[in-house]
Amino acid sequence: MPGESRFEVRRSGPRRLWDELEAAHHRWESAGRPGYERYGLTVAPAGQTAWLDEPDNPLRRRLGREVHAMVSLSTWGSGR
Repeated sequence: MPGESRFEVRRSGPRRLWDELEAAHHRWESAGRPGYERYGLTVAPAGQTAWLDEPDNPLRRRLGREVHAMVSLSTWGSGR
């Protein structure tokens, strides 16, 4: 609704996706709201690693596990 600041979120399934989204948004804001051009993804036989600015700066989840997928911020809110 236009002008609203609070919205109801309904959850279903085994993962708490909204909590994950909020945590990712908080990390993005804490990093200074970097643009999509600062993100990278290295794909190797051992797995994938998402990083910020340099491959030596991998993105990590709160529990220290590597991020294996990420949403491109370039399409965020574009309707794609």
